[in-house]
Amino acid sequence: VEAAENFVKALSIKPSYYWLKGMLIHAKLNLIDWEFLDSFIKELSSQVELNESVTPPFAALNLSDDPKFHFKVANTWVERKLLQKGIQKISPRNRQSKSRIKIAYFSSDFKNHPVGNLMKNIIGNHEKTQFESIGVFLNRDENASDLVTRDLMHLFDQSINISIMPPDAAIAALRGMNIDI
Repeated sequence: VEAAENFVKALSIKPSYYWLKGMLIHAKLNLIDWEFLDSFIKELSSQVELNESVTPPFAALNLSDDPKFHFKVANTWVERKLLQKGIQKISPRNRQSKSRIKIAYFSSDFKNHPVGNLMKNIIGNHEKTQFESIGVFLNRDENASDLVTRDLMHLFDQSINISIMPPDAAIAALRGMNIDI
């Protein structure tokens, strides 16, 4: 209740503040307050169409089932976050038709965790002649004492631990890998 009240107060002070409208809608939905919903969603959707930064992606998930809406919300979020940090977007690489498609998987759960166990099956079943898999570890234990971590490190065609890198070095390393997906 307090969060929703504070979001309303913040909107009255600065209506254009990034992500605020989406956060307000999300808070009110959690309070089962639907009186405002139709008008707010209509207004928010119009602003999303204009590439305005009105909602973070996760707060928007229960507002629409339109994939184009969610793509636009996520794209706006990423662009705004990158601009704040002065980071340029990664351009798609020019692939030669005969080269394998490079797929990077990012996770902090490449370990004895449901995600890690699921990924062992997914990566193990990739068609290696068509796909190159890259594991991007977001908090890998350098000792690799976890059996799932070790298995995944061997299943991925390449793996990299970016958790120990400065952001600029991580970005440069990932760009240098020429990842497709």
